Amino acid sequence: MWHAHAEVPGFEVLETVGEGGCARVARCVQASSGRAFDVKLARRADARARSRAWREADALRTLSARAPAAVPHFECAGEAGAHVYIVEELLRPLPGARVAAPAAAALVRGTLRALAAAHA
Repeated sequence: MWHAHAEVPGFEVLETVGEGGCARVARCVQASSGRAFDVKLARRADARARSRAWREADALRTLSARAPAAVPHFECAGEAGAHVYIVEELLRPLPGARVAAPAAAALVRGTLRALAAAHA
């Protein structure tokens, strides 16, 4: 269940689409554009969890600027109550999708460029 107090300014939070040990992810819609995004909300609100979430947001912001073709689009980050949230491009896998060798090679090259940007 999504945190009842988690209101993300400028977005309507819809259903939860995933959960992990540190955060929940929900689909959301940007009020001004109607575009769909994912919003990740940290589960815990203690200082350590907040610091970790802000580091992740900063890393996504940096990588999105350095390697926009290889890193999901970072939209914004902020706080909902005492929990940090990150809004980013809506990505969904294609069930059963197969990737041809040339396309797979291009994906690997893009991933390697993103890794290089991350360590620059």
